[in-house]
Amino acid sequence: MKSQVLSALQRAVAFAESQGLDTWDPYDFRGTPLFLRAPKAAVKVLYGLAFLAPVATRRLLGVKPVRSAGGVAGLAHAYCDLGEQTKAEPLIQWLLENPSRTQAGLGWGLPFAWKSGFGIVPANTPIGHTTITVGNALLAYGSDENASNAAAWIRSELKFNAAFGGLAASYTPNDTTQCVNSNADVASFLAKVAVKNGSEDLLDLSRQILTFVVNSQNEDGSWNYLAGVRSGSGSQIDHYHTGMILCALQHLAYQFFDDRAVEAYTRGLRFYMDHLFRPDNGPKFTVFDQDPVDIYGCAEGIITLVNASNDPHLNVGLREEAKQRAQGLVHFTLSRMQDSRGAFAYRKYPAKTMWLDSLRWAQAPMIRALARYASSLE
Repeated sequence: MKSQVLSALQRAVAFAESQGLDTWDPYDFRGTPLFLRAPKAAVKVLYGLAFLAPVATRRLLGVKPVRSAGGVAGLAHAYCDLGEQTKAEPLIQWLLENPSRTQAGLGWGLPFAWKSGFGIVPANTPIGHTTITVGNALLAYGSDENASNAAAWIRSELKFNAAFGGLAASYTPNDTTQCVNSNADVASFLAKVAVKNGSEDLLDLSRQILTFVVNSQNEDGSWNYLAGVRSGSGSQIDHYHTGMILCALQHLAYQFFDDRAVEAYTRGLRFYMDHLFRPDNGPKFTVFDQDPVDIYGCAEGIITLVNASNDPHLNVGLREEAKQRAQGLVHFTLSRMQDSRGAFAYRKYPAKTMWLDSLRWAQAPMIRALARYASSLE
């Protein structure tokens, strides 16, 4: 198994390096003027065209491959995980030279406009999720001061509102949504930076956000995408967002030795393994939808399960189950989602596989996931 994983990893890195940093993105066409101004009926047509012919539709709409901070940071972080600091260096330099415009600290966003539930977000608006992706790459590279500047932006420009007995951070500076996975990642990142720079204020803020994440968990161990939303948009319980929450919560539980967080993590992991995998070991899209298989779910799932299988705080049975699930998910991903070039598909439906060759959404996350899995086999 290890030789197969290392071969797949080598091909994935080679493909990422051969195609360059400017790639398509699942969200890029949604920021075009036609899409943003189109009525609902026309939007459905555009989604249909993008499904049938993803690259041709983008070209028709005038969308070009673009370099994104999230993709560059993901690849830089992967290089650091592989011990390739020299390859990571120019990527880190590019990130530091190309932040979004902010009032304080360093923030990063998407290089195209995108439409959300709270309105149109202009291109390069700094986003908590993207800033954390970059911030974690900076920490992996050893650029602690710049990671502290990313934490400073989060603290000063995101909105924090009381919720579920704690504090919830907004997704961007322009909204008040309470996205659980983004908050879990914010809390984890702030705690990591606080350990580096000794900031008690950041630790306190991290604890308050952790309280929000723990208390917003449903009784069955799941989390809705938006805290407390039980129906309609934002209520979904999906694979990769749940994985993000679990990875962040696992780190926070033992960072603070918080019994509530440990219990929430354990219940969440149990729900995740019971309800978010297909019979063939692939990741379900949501608790109610087996399809499509999304490559981000594969990558996040591998990392989530490897982390769980190596967690000495969990009981042996749960660790072993996570280990077996990780093996099954890796086998599924390599056999169903990677092609001969080394590229990973964006999504697989029963009758169609979608290819975008996206660095941010597919290649970089999977390189990190395979590197993490390979290291667990040593």
